[in-house]
Amino acid sequence: MANVAGLPLPPDEILERYRHSAELAEDETWAAHRDLAVLTGMFLRGWRKGLDTDAAVVYPNGVAAADDLAWWTSNAIAAGQRRL
Repeated sequence: MANVAGLPLPPDEILERYRHSAELAEDETWAAHRDLAVLTGMFLRGWRKGLDTDAAVVYPNGVAAADDLAWWTSNAIAAGQRRL
């Protein structure tokens, strides 16, 4: 999940496709899995996303690193508030 910028779909859609493929119900258990995936993604790749933002990188999927970092940051903050 942490390196979805190389894929042609936004992170929310990647997560939904994963949920569907794994045949997981859209319930509180899935919500916890999603939150932990986002927190882990930021933990593992947040530093790189910050460097990419400073370098004004545009990822292969056409998303600016700054926009990608904004998505991860807002989602990680929300996940942390729910889970930590």
